[in-house]
Amino acid sequence: IQKGAWASGTVLLKINTLGPEGCLLYQQQRDLDGRLGWMLLERLPEAEADARIRRAAGHDPDLWAIEIEDRAGHNPFE
Repeated sequence: IQKGAWASGTVLLKINTLGPEGCLLYQQQRDLDGRLGWMLLERLPEAEADARIRRAAGHDPDLWAIEIEDRAGHNPFE
């Protein structure tokens, strides 16, 4: 839903569960050993998740945002 710089930029992952429980918003980050992983930022209604992604993109034009629809809330990138 948002394309950033090819080789850089923060990656946000929005998992839309298509229900009243809302969306899961994750951010990709490195651990202390340099391995990439996913940190759950929060669960929030879809409109709020979209607003948070728009604000983040306004601060970081290199931001990537990916949306997945999965009723179980499974992160396929873990």
